[in-house]
Amino acid sequence: MNLSTCIVGIVVLAVVVGVVLYLRHQKRSGSGGCSCGGNCGSCGGSCCH
Repeated sequence: MNLSTCIVGIVVLAVVVGVVLYLRHQKRSGSGGCSCGGNCGSCGGSCCH
């Protein structure tokens, strides 16, 4: 493996970790993955969190 391959691998890994952390933050804040906007009482229990 040469230096450019290592650099590209590190960049790809950083992007993947960043996306995972962003999605986890969105799920914890109640604003991701659900159309009710975090107010699960108003959506009839169909929210995913």
